[in-house]
Amino acid sequence: MTDHLSPRARLQLETLDTEARCVAMEEMRWIGYPAAAQALTALSKVRERGRSIRTMGVAICGPYRNGKTMVTDKFLRTATVQVRPTYYFQVPTAASWLDFLTGMIRAMGRVPDTTQRTIERRRQQVEDLLSEYEPRVFIFDDAHHGFSGTGAKDFHTLLRVMGQRWDMSPVLIGDRSLAAVIHADGELSTRLVNCPLRRWEYGEDYSSTASWLSCRCGGNPS
Repeated sequence: MTDHLSPRARLQLETLDTEARCVAMEEMRWIGYPAAAQALTALSKVRERGRSIRTMGVAICGPYRNGKTMVTDKFLRTATVQVRPTYYFQVPTAASWLDFLTGMIRAMGRVPDTTQRTIERRRQQVEDLLSEYEPRVFIFDDAHHGFSGTGAKDFHTLLRVMGQRWDMSPVLIGDRSLAAVIHADGELSTRLVNCPLRRWEYGEDYSSTASWLSCRCGGNPS
């Protein structure tokens, strides 16, 4: 009766009590449905790519609670042979450009100079760190906030020069408003691989994933 289960699921079923099984069922699991797998592949390609004079990035757009952050987390935990680092920055809501630059500095593990709180000084510190660390990928989660705040124009300029100046691939993660911004901007749309994560619809992909979950978790797909 348990032949359809994975070895780990079978072991949990045989050794855990009811409460522990419930906890195990609530664990986060990577569901490699086609759109998520495509996004993960695109992220891996920009991280493992060779040096380029026209650097491509990735845009992952979709509605809230649709797995965008989980794709990012899976990517960040995936082993790589690339020695150049990847940084992750969650863009705050309605951030000023000063706050945006401060957040980037912290994302790179450094403390902003509290005696230099001007935009120009913060910008210089960011540029110095990017030149020093040479990141291959810089992820901007909730990137739609960057295009709605007072620093929208500066954010656009930063994305444009990232590849030319530092050979760095930007990754933009955001909601449908981000997709609209990219679509309306001819330059951005040609520099970003589009990986939409749409709402689930009943179909072959849904059915195959439900069957996979049933095998992993020992339940019946509904």
